[in-house]
Amino acid sequence: MEKLSVEALASLDGELVGGYCALKSVTQVERQQLIADYFLFDKPVSRLLLALGMALHWPDARAYGIWHNNSKTFLVWVNKEDHLRVI
Repeated sequence: MEKLSVEALASLDGELVGGYCALKSVTQVERQQLIADYFLFDKPVSRLLLALGMALHWPDARAYGIWHNNSKTFLVWVNKEDHLRVI
């Protein structure tokens, strides 16, 4: 899912050109910037999601990430509760 999503998003042009941040490989500085921008999602705390096993081995068990355009006006969460969330 992550690979297909990133490939599709990389093909966007114009004002939608941007980049992908895989959460398992972001630096602490990048993580802080994503938090400051209100883009970063954290380990699920919902009892339902925890019961379903969503937070097992967080974040390594799934390829989680955030894609945003250069102006940070278009955002896509990859592999959170839903496969893609376009914001």
